[in-house]
Amino acid sequence: MRQIDKAPETSSMPLYRQLQESFIADIKSGKLKPGDVVPSTYALTEQFGISRVTAVRCYEELKSLGFLTAKRGGSTKVNPGLHFATSNIDEVVLDLSAPDKPLILHLQRPPLTLVPFKSWMRTTQSVIDSVIDNECNLSSVAQLKASICRLLRLTRQIDCTPEQVLLFDTKTQAYNFIARCLIDKGDIAIAESSCDERLTSALCEAGSDMQLLSIDREGAAVDHLGWRVPGKLLALSPNAQLYSGAVMSERRRALAVKFAYETGSMLLEDDGLALLRFGKTPEPSMFHQYKNVLHLGCFGAYLAPLTELSYLVVTPEFAQSFAEQIAAATATEARLEHSVLNTFLQSGQFEQHIFRQKSLLTKARQEALEFVLSNLRDIVTVGNGCTGYELLLRFHSRFDKHDLGQLLLERGLSSRIFSSPESTRFELSLPLAAPTGVLSALKDALLTLKSDLETMDERNGSESFQPDQVESFAVGAMGNPVCA
Repeated sequence: MRQIDKAPETSSMPLYRQLQESFIADIKSGKLKPGDVVPSTYALTEQFGISRVTAVRCYEELKSLGFLTAKRGGSTKVNPGLHFATSNIDEVVLDLSAPDKPLILHLQRPPLTLVPFKSWMRTTQSVIDSVIDNECNLSSVAQLKASICRLLRLTRQIDCTPEQVLLFDTKTQAYNFIARCLIDKGDIAIAESSCDERLTSALCEAGSDMQLLSIDREGAAVDHLGWRVPGKLLALSPNAQLYSGAVMSERRRALAVKFAYETGSMLLEDDGLALLRFGKTPEPSMFHQYKNVLHLGCFGAYLAPLTELSYLVVTPEFAQSFAEQIAAATATEARLEHSVLNTFLQSGQFEQHIFRQKSLLTKARQEALEFVLSNLRDIVTVGNGCTGYELLLRFHSRFDKHDLGQLLLERGLSSRIFSSPESTRFELSLPLAAPTGVLSALKDALLTLKSDLETMDERNGSESFQPDQVESFAVGAMGNPVCA
């Protein structure tokens, strides 16, 4: 790893950024390979003589970019899903046989341009001043849970008590808790084909036989679940399907509840980015529609990297049945992060932040749609999702997947592409909130790609695409086990 410059006069780049660039260079050069364990933040502190805060920020940035991955209680590693070319093209190589998992994880975190750093820091300072000046204690976990209950009642129509709210440091920790409580070896767990890889990992480690649901315009295709082997867990994201943003129809929701009721399955409702649904309020939660529903939410979806705190709303029966596991796995002692988030919620700043995010994203989405429809409609269709920080574009099926993959690589677009194994098409994630220079470069690359594809069409003698052609929207297939 390259030496970093500690003296400010020798480099205008912040220390954490120097360290970040050094890691990226080592990963791309092959010195650090996918799956390799990287030094701990304490080791970096000793090696470079930097603060641990700098080291932590570096790793958080690398994780948000998809270069590193980490599990609670485990080592931080180079993301196993990364693949790099040995040629002179300094870009991530497309893996044509598997989804781009780093990108899927990236889609769940807000762009840094939308993170309320200043208001969060002001809230943090006010909490610290209050503790010092008044010699009072930090807000208790119970107070934070009460604030979350008020938020859920207001935004998601969930009526619950603080005792029903379980707090976790991260969403990964929540997934692991759910898997440990509900899954025994050989149990069937049913999830969406493009579900969060942290959920997949937790269920597989618990020994589940995991089955996947395809995704279409109505969300997860639960229509034929009734005649399949009953699952122990049915995990859905009805308000903001990852990654398409598809919202599950009322008909599909009713079918999912019916299946869970008839089979005795636990239904996990992952709320994802539901609060950012464009032009509409989120659909009501399924929590009160069926007795065995768990509602999972993560503040990191809107506030990362400021906080990754997650919450799981459970039924009183669940809380009683798994009391020991809950006591061992959930947050019980107050921390500064809890107090800051509690104040952020109580003061109404969180709702203000969501309103601001939605306003900015709605405007950016309209501008992105105008660009796509004016310039790219001959090569892509726009996904039907209406939630999140990205606009999902699907390349037309007439393009050969391998040839298109090579062009995407050459144009520097490969890091924003993913595809399911059974799909013949690539999908591209167009960011709605990015620095102007980044977005301009991305648009220029797409226009160049369009020219390349038109040339390829002429060479192959393909007929031009007719805009009124209807393209199917489906991802994944039910019944394919994903756990080895």
